[in-house]
Amino acid sequence: MRCSRLLLSAVVACSTRTSVAEVQHGRVAEVQHGRRMSSAQAGVGGTGDQDDKCYPNNETCAEPWSAARIAYCKYRLGKEAEWCPEAEMGATRQKKRDGALSSMLIGSVVFVMSIFYLVNYRDDDIRRYTWQILSTTVSIFTSVLIFSGITELWMFFVPGDTDDRIILCVNVGFFFLWFILLQISIAVISGANCEGAGVKIDKEGWLIADTMRADYGEEVPEREVRNLIGEKSVAVMDGVEVFVRRTKVIKEERQSKMACWATLLAHLTGFAAIQVGGTLQHMEGFRDNFFMLLLAAVINQILIMGLFRVANCVRAKTSALDGVVDSRDELYHDVVAEAENDAASLAISFLTVQALRFMLSGVLPKISGIEPHHAKPAIDWPRILGLYGLGLAIFVCTVLVYFLVRNTASYKNVHFRRYIDMMKNQGAMTFAWCVLGASGWQAQASHVMDAIGGAHSMTGSLMLALILSFSAMIAIFGLDKIEDRSKENREDHQVGKLVRNVITALSILVGFSWEHAFAHSIEAVSQQTSMPHLCHFCMGLLVALSIIPAWRKYILEKVMIHTQKVEDTSGHGELSSHYEQLEFEDMNESLHRLQMPSVKPAAWA
Repeated sequence: MRCSRLLLSAVVACSTRTSVAEVQHGRVAEVQHGRRMSSAQAGVGGTGDQDDKCYPNNETCAEPWSAARIAYCKYRLGKEAEWCPEAEMGATRQKKRDGALSSMLIGSVVFVMSIFYLVNYRDDDIRRYTWQILSTTVSIFTSVLIFSGITELWMFFVPGDTDDRIILCVNVGFFFLWFILLQISIAVISGANCEGAGVKIDKEGWLIADTMRADYGEEVPEREVRNLIGEKSVAVMDGVEVFVRRTKVIKEERQSKMACWATLLAHLTGFAAIQVGGTLQHMEGFRDNFFMLLLAAVINQILIMGLFRVANCVRAKTSALDGVVDSRDELYHDVVAEAENDAASLAISFLTVQALRFMLSGVLPKISGIEPHHAKPAIDWPRILGLYGLGLAIFVCTVLVYFLVRNTASYKNVHFRRYIDMMKNQGAMTFAWCVLGASGWQAQASHVMDAIGGAHSMTGSLMLALILSFSAMIAIFGLDKIEDRSKENREDHQVGKLVRNVITALSILVGFSWEHAFAHSIEAVSQQTSMPHLCHFCMGLLVALSIIPAWRKYILEKVMIHTQKVEDTSGHGELSSHYEQLEFEDMNESLHRLQMPSVKPAAWA
């Protein structure tokens, strides 16, 4: 009897399991049949979107499934609903997203720590190169944030069917606005025209030279300085001995402000010139021919250079408005001329590379430098290498021309010298734009960034910026070795100048790559709001206001110090005594070079 009961229980259990399995198999088959029916309906004439959700009496779900549909079908069918293609695709996308974010996190941390290594490296040249790259990068993407925000805001009010000629005229107006703002800002900061003759910017004072203090660079009253003889001394502040240095306080402060705003406004003027030339290149009659694209770039450059000549004449006639012509007028003219050169070089280099990319790929990129989404440019390795080669060839040719003519009698002419210097800058920027464009093509052709959305996605732009930044860091070590070897030959200074031109090109390249990444980030965030244009403008303004003061005080000032060190360096590589004590951590090293024992701060008195 007991055995019969056990046998009966086993039969009931097996039948129950079989029934459950059949029900589950039937449900799965029904789901698969529903999917086939949905696909068939979509192929025969249905839209595929008729079933907006899962109904209680209809367990078939039309693709693509939403999160609500997947959740409902999981409730109805159990774990078998996880077999749906949409759920599998969602999990795959999540894995790719997690991989991309992890790569960016690791790369960003390594990149930031590498910067700390480089800015504290033993070699002065390595530190100078690193600070220059950082300064150029911050200034470029800050300018882009401001310019793109303003452009997005005013383009919001422009109807989509507006004639290109009207947009061109508006862009020309914005270019004139930024250019005039550049002239007026530097004139006011320098005090060249409206300050009067009573201000002496060459008056000397004492500044704190200890970079470990929060008040580094602030002026010290002369009564607190122990020894007033010489260029360096010690001041007693609150019972603590502090290193101080003698300098022209007012002039140095104005030079710092002028360098900051001249750099930013030069980039903004250059981007406005790019907007003018890019609009002209995309107009009918220009956009379908390589030579017409180059003609548009030349027309844009002629407009810029003509405006520069007019501004130069205005500066010459207004230099004596305050009744005196002094070092303030000279400083104003030099800074503005350098800013104008940067703006013109930025515009002509970008427009030239736009034409080169059209010649190689058959597709004219947008004004932002990115190919249209609907276009499929012809990209292969010969074209990629061709863009790299063209950028390098243009850069080498401009540098060679500069070295050939700089010792001639024609170079003594002010206007000729300015054109040659501008040509050298244009060659460096053209090389940077070509490398950036070719690197994007290379990422597209090799499909290495397809898993993270492609080379032109937000993640792809960030990864490309990190790769180019690491490449620039590695390159500066090789360039430093070349410059160090050139210093061994006391008569050869051309190699060192060439190396500095290459460093300038690398800094521009890194700056442009991060500019693309930040432009993507601002656009992605602003698109999540109900007013993306206003959000884009406000975010760019807030980020710029938070970055500019720190950039000027902690980065640009370092660049100016290292640049002055190079200018004060003799042909044998020995530093002048004035800048040996600018930084507290460099003093013992300077004394070691002079074969003097290390001393405490009180010994400087």
